[in-house]
Amino acid sequence: MDFNNDGMLDLIMGERLGLVHFFPRTSEDPITLGADSVIRMSNGDSLWVGQNSAPFVTDWNNDGLLDLIVCNEGHPEVSPKRVRLFINTGTPEAYLFETEDYISYDPGTGPVPIEMWRTQPCVYDLNNDGKKDLILGEGLSVDPQGFWYFENTGTDDNPEFGSPEMLQREGGGDLLMIDPDTKPFLFDWNNDGVVDILSGDYSEYVYYCLGVDDNGFEEESGQGYTPIRHRVGILQNPASSSLSFFLSSGFPVQAEVSIISLDGRTVKKIWSGNAPQGLLECTADISELPQGVYLLKADFNGEISSTRVTVVR
Repeated sequence: MDFNNDGMLDLIMGERLGLVHFFPRTSEDPITLGADSVIRMSNGDSLWVGQNSAPFVTDWNNDGLLDLIVCNEGHPEVSPKRVRLFINTGTPEAYLFETEDYISYDPGTGPVPIEMWRTQPCVYDLNNDGKKDLILGEGLSVDPQGFWYFENTGTDDNPEFGSPEMLQREGGGDLLMIDPDTKPFLFDWNNDGVVDILSGDYSEYVYYCLGVDDNGFEEESGQGYTPIRHRVGILQNPASSSLSFFLSSGFPVQAEVSIISLDGRTVKKIWSGNAPQGLLECTADISELPQGVYLLKADFNGEISSTRVTVVR
């Protein structure tokens, strides 16, 4: 987005320590960025949300100025789990953030702040009703790991939200699942006129989920998105005498997990069974394995997922 209205796209980034950074574009050819500056409030204090700041830029109130939605990891002793809204009261060339508000939803008993752990926001009109909706990815505190859809029941310039739903796969019933720490961004990935989802996760993967209907997500008709695959991931790497890992599945599936040497040999089969929909955490004894680098491979009924694991002694 062009955050300072100079005709060039800029970069807004979060970080582990909870600040939000602004890198202005200084040239297009070659593409260069100016010096990092921390986003500040009008009183000079840094805009800070605790830990794992996750910003999204949008014109929330349709006044022609770019506002910030910033999520966080959330710790009671540091900063609570919230979806924070910072309304820009400056100019298109120079932002001014004077207040911090919490985005709420109404479960039927009155508005309450959205409280999710390590959230990542995205704003998009998912049901094509002309009003911006809110889509959130989340971290390890929710099983399954998917995408939360907050439909806007207010107006486009004053959004309000009811209880959220989780996006489903095509055909309905199965939730759209990837690894923990979903980080959604919605746009038309394959230029077919239907919105898709691009998402990162806790590990090194980036996923794309292709939209299957131009009406967006509708739980009643089972419209939604088709995930690409199941995943296996490491909970602690490097590992020593035991290996903690997880299986993330969009629907129940038979799976087998093995440790593979880098030359392709199966060193040890460490788990097999029915992987349920959602996140399954497992621990395996690897005390007999020599120190080195291996592959952790999961076979989900013919669908393969793998990641590297380092064993230390």
